[in-house]
Amino acid sequence: AASSPTVDFQDNGTSISGCASQPLSSGSATCITSTLSVGNHPITAVYSGDSTYATSTGTLTGGQTVNPIPQSITNFTFSPPTLAVGGTTTASATGGASGNPVTFTSTTPSVCTVSGSTVTGVASGTCNLTADQAGNASYTAAPQVNQSLTVGQTADIPTLSEWAMLLLGLLLSGFAWRELAQRTARLPR
Repeated sequence: AASSPTVDFQDNGTSISGCASQPLSSGSATCITSTLSVGNHPITAVYSGDSTYATSTGTLTGGQTVNPIPQSITNFTFSPPTLAVGGTTTASATGGASGNPVTFTSTTPSVCTVSGSTVTGVASGTCNLTADQAGNASYTAAPQVNQSLTVGQTADIPTLSEWAMLLLGLLLSGFAWRELAQRTARLPR
Protein backbone atom coordinates (compact mmCIF):
# COMPACT_ATOMS: atom_id res chain seq x y z
CA ALA A 1 0.00 0.00 0.00
CA ALA A 2 1.45 3.31 -1.07
CA SER A 3 1.38 6.13 1.42
CA SER A 4 -0.43 9.34 0.60
CA PRO A 5 1.83 12.20 -0.43
CA THR A 6 2.42 14.99 2.11
CA VAL A 7 4.05 18.39 2.30
CA ASP A 8 6.52 19.35 5.04
CA PHE A 9 6.53 23.13 5.65
CA GLN A 10 9.89 24.35 6.88
CA ASP A 11 11.23 27.62 8.30
CA ASN A 12 14.87 28.01 7.31
CA GLY A 13 15.22 24.23 6.83
CA THR A 14 13.48 23.18 10.07
CA SER A 15 9.97 21.71 10.10
CA ILE A 16 7.41 24.16 11.47
CA SER A 17 5.67 22.80 14.56
CA GLY A 18 2.28 21.39 13.55
CA CYS A 19 3.04 21.74 9.83
CA ALA A 20 5.16 18.67 9.08
CA SER A 21 3.58 15.98 6.90
CA GLN A 22 0.47 17.96 5.90
CA PRO A 23 -1.82 15.86 3.68
CA LEU A 24 -2.73 16.98 0.17
CA SER A 25 -6.31 17.95 -0.57
CA SER A 26 -7.16 18.59 -4.24
CA GLY A 27 -3.44 19.01 -4.92
CA SER A 28 -2.81 21.56 -2.11
CA ALA A 29 -1.52 21.46 1.45
CA THR A 30 -2.01 24.11 4.11
CA CYS A 31 0.01 25.20 7.13
CA ILE A 32 -1.65 27.33 9.82
CA THR A 33 0.65 28.22 12.71
CA SER A 34 1.17 30.78 15.43
CA THR A 35 4.67 29.60 16.33
CA LEU A 36 6.68 31.91 14.07
CA SER A 37 8.42 34.76 15.84
CA VAL A 38 8.44 38.37 14.65
CA GLY A 39 10.61 38.85 11.57
CA ASN A 40 11.06 37.38 8.09
CA HIS A 41 11.05 33.60 7.66
CA PRO A 42 12.28 31.76 4.55
CA ILE A 43 9.49 29.19 4.05
CA THR A 44 10.05 26.02 2.05
CA ALA A 45 7.48 23.38 1.12
CA VAL A 46 8.93 19.89 0.64
CA TYR A 47 6.67 17.49 -1.28
CA SER A 48 7.18 13.81 -0.35
CA GLY A 49 6.29 12.49 -3.81
CA ASP A 50 4.20 9.47 -4.80
CA SER A 51 4.13 6.81 -7.53
CA THR A 52 3.23 9.45 -10.14
CA TYR A 53 5.15 12.55 -9.01
CA ALA A 54 8.71 12.83 -7.75
CA THR A 55 9.69 14.65 -4.58
CA SER A 56 10.09 18.38 -5.01
CA THR A 57 10.81 21.55 -3.08
CA GLY A 58 9.38 25.04 -3.46
CA THR A 59 10.31 28.26 -1.68
CA LEU A 60 7.95 31.13 -0.83
CA THR A 61 9.35 34.13 -2.68
CA GLY A 62 10.28 36.82 -0.16
CA GLY A 63 9.55 34.53 2.77
CA GLN A 64 6.81 35.07 5.33
CA THR A 65 7.01 38.24 7.42
CA VAL A 66 5.51 38.23 10.89
CA ASN A 67 4.93 41.75 12.18
CA PRO A 68 4.99 42.75 15.87
CA ILE A 69 1.61 43.07 17.55
CA PRO A 70 0.51 46.64 18.25
CA GLN A 71 -0.28 47.64 21.81
CA SER A 72 -1.94 50.68 23.33
CA ILE A 73 -2.26 52.58 26.60
CA THR A 74 -5.73 53.05 28.11
CA ASN A 75 -7.30 54.28 31.35
CA PHE A 76 -4.77 57.10 31.99
CA THR A 77 -6.09 58.54 35.28
CA PHE A 78 -5.04 60.24 38.52
CA SER A 79 -5.92 59.29 42.09
CA PRO A 80 -6.94 61.55 43.69
CA PRO A 81 -8.14 63.43 40.60
CA THR A 82 -7.02 66.81 41.98
CA LEU A 83 -3.61 68.30 42.65
CA ALA A 84 -2.52 71.31 44.71
CA VAL A 85 0.85 73.04 44.90
CA GLY A 86 3.00 70.90 47.20
CA GLY A 87 0.53 68.01 47.01
CA THR A 88 0.76 64.67 45.21
CA THR A 89 -1.42 62.41 43.15
CA THR A 90 -0.77 59.00 41.59
CA ALA A 91 -0.85 58.51 37.83
CA SER A 92 -1.97 55.14 36.51
CA ALA A 93 -2.59 53.64 33.08
CA THR A 94 -3.15 50.22 31.57
CA GLY A 95 -0.55 49.16 29.01
CA GLY A 96 -0.45 46.47 26.35
CA ALA A 97 0.68 42.85 26.62
CA SER A 98 4.44 43.41 26.22
CA GLY A 99 4.84 43.24 29.99
CA ASN A 100 6.83 46.48 29.99
CA PRO A 101 5.76 49.14 32.50
CA VAL A 102 3.89 52.29 31.53
CA THR A 103 6.17 55.25 32.31
CA PHE A 104 5.06 58.81 33.02
CA THR A 105 6.81 62.08 32.16
CA SER A 106 5.92 65.70 32.84
CA THR A 107 6.20 68.01 29.84
CA THR A 108 5.62 70.97 32.19
CA PRO A 109 8.22 70.47 34.97
CA SER A 110 7.75 74.09 36.17
CA VAL A 111 4.14 73.13 37.09
CA CYS A 112 4.49 69.47 38.08
CA THR A 113 7.13 66.77 38.37
CA VAL A 114 6.90 62.98 38.19
CA SER A 115 8.84 60.30 40.04
CA GLY A 116 7.67 56.83 39.07
CA SER A 117 3.90 57.28 39.19
CA THR A 118 3.84 60.04 41.84
CA VAL A 119 2.99 63.47 40.44
CA THR A 120 3.90 66.48 42.60
CA GLY A 121 2.39 69.96 42.15
CA VAL A 122 5.12 72.62 41.88
CA ALA A 123 3.18 75.73 40.80
CA SER A 124 -0.36 76.67 39.79
CA GLY A 125 -1.21 75.94 36.17
CA THR A 126 -1.77 73.08 33.73
CA CYS A 127 0.28 69.97 34.37
CA ASN A 128 0.83 68.04 31.12
CA LEU A 129 1.89 64.40 31.41
CA THR A 130 2.71 61.70 28.89
CA ALA A 131 2.39 57.93 29.27
CA ASP A 132 4.69 55.62 27.29
CA GLN A 133 5.19 51.88 27.03
CA ALA A 134 8.15 50.31 25.25
CA GLY A 135 7.75 47.36 22.93
CA ASN A 136 9.74 44.14 22.80
CA ALA A 137 10.48 41.39 20.28
CA SER A 138 6.77 40.61 19.85
CA TYR A 139 5.03 43.95 20.48
CA THR A 140 5.45 47.46 19.09
CA ALA A 141 5.87 50.42 21.42
CA ALA A 142 2.49 51.85 22.39
CA PRO A 143 1.62 55.24 20.93
CA GLN A 144 2.23 57.98 23.51
CA VAL A 145 -0.86 59.16 25.41
CA ASN A 146 -1.20 62.70 26.84
CA GLN A 147 -3.22 63.79 29.85
CA SER A 148 -3.47 67.10 31.69
CA LEU A 149 -4.33 68.03 35.25
CA THR A 150 -4.90 71.46 36.80
CA VAL A 151 -2.63 72.30 39.71
CA GLY A 152 -4.39 74.63 42.15
CA GLN A 153 -3.06 76.76 44.96
CA THR A 154 -3.10 75.29 48.42
CA ALA A 155 -5.56 76.80 50.84
CA ASP A 156 -3.57 79.05 53.15
CA ILE A 157 -4.04 78.00 56.71
CA PRO A 158 -3.93 81.13 58.86
CA THR A 159 -1.15 81.10 61.38
CA LEU A 160 -0.70 83.34 64.37
CA SER A 161 2.33 85.58 64.27
CA GLU A 162 4.61 85.89 67.29
CA TRP A 163 2.96 89.21 68.22
CA ALA A 164 -0.51 87.70 68.03
CA MET A 165 0.62 84.80 70.21
CA LEU A 166 2.12 87.23 72.76
CA LEU A 167 -1.07 89.29 72.83
CA LEU A 168 -3.18 86.15 73.23
CA GLY A 169 -0.93 85.03 76.09
CA LEU A 170 -1.24 88.37 77.85
CA LEU A 171 -5.00 88.40 77.39
CA LEU A 172 -5.34 84.90 78.82
CA SER A 173 -2.99 85.65 81.69
CA GLY A 174 -5.09 88.79 82.49
CA PHE A 175 -8.20 86.64 82.78
CA ALA A 176 -6.31 84.24 85.01
CA TRP A 177 -5.12 87.06 87.32
CA ARG A 178 -8.62 88.55 87.50
CA GLU A 179 -10.13 85.16 88.39
CA LEU A 180 -7.43 84.60 91.01
CA ALA A 181 -8.06 88.06 92.50
CA GLN A 182 -11.81 87.47 92.68
CA ARG A 183 -11.39 84.14 94.39
CA THR A 184 -8.88 85.59 96.84
CA ALA A 185 -11.29 88.43 97.76
CA ARG A 186 -13.97 85.90 98.70
CA LEU A 187 -11.80 84.00 101.12
CA PRO A 188 -12.64 84.48 104.84
CA ARG A 189 -10.14 86.47 106.81
